[in-house]
Amino acid sequence: MLELTPENDDFFCANESLIKIDRDLTTRICAPWEKFCITTVETSLKAFSAVSRACGDICREPCESNGYGTDMVRCDNCCAEDFCNGNYSVRYYMELMKQQHTSWFKPLVGERLYNRMNNITFPY
Repeated sequence: MLELTPENDDFFCANESLIKIDRDLTTRICAPWEKFCITTVETSLKAFSAVSRACGDICREPCESNGYGTDMVRCDNCCAEDFCNGNYSVRYYMELMKQQHTSWFKPLVGERLYNRMNNITFPY
């Protein structure tokens, strides 16, 4: 999980309304089956296009990409504590979006184990 720290704490931009508007107006109670607080960041053609926060029962990993010719990418950051998805700094969004880049040489988290368990050979 990405956390707000002095190093990534840039209050100059992004969803500043999260701190300027009363917390009661920017939060909601999740349903019992929704185990995650989710921040979803979307880009289109490598430009930030949307940030949304919600409750959810699953967390998408890794990032999803869709939209033929528009290069739309959606990355989630999930957490399970109350009010844990309130980070709104641009640096936080940029760190989250780094997850969209995969490699032919470095496996994703859990990929090596999955490949071994399913007898899949991959050259890394």
